[in-house]
Amino acid sequence: MGDSQADLNSYIESVLSRENGEYVVTYSIDTTPEEESAMIEKAIQNGDGWGFSCADYVSDFLTTLDFNHVLIPGDLEDQLKKSEKVTKTKLHTRENSCDQH
Repeated sequence: MGDSQADLNSYIESVLSRENGEYVVTYSIDTTPEEESAMIEKAIQNGDGWGFSCADYVSDFLTTLDFNHVLIPGDLEDQLKKSEKVTKTKLHTRENSCDQH
């Protein structure tokens, strides 16, 4: 398991351990090294999204993959659910994780 997978697992565990952390949905998207570099650069420029701005920040760097910029988490989720770029969807709960796609 690479460092990025370990970081993702730690993040998921930290969210699920919160009082209101009922579930986490992860979406896998195949990207080229160039696309990854562009997203990382944009994320570094934008800084950390906090509070209710997380969908804004995430969708902003996903614009490098031709996603639309949105402000509302449900709108971001709808785009991800409908996207042909998403190769795998996984639901993580306190009890278990299961593939959705």
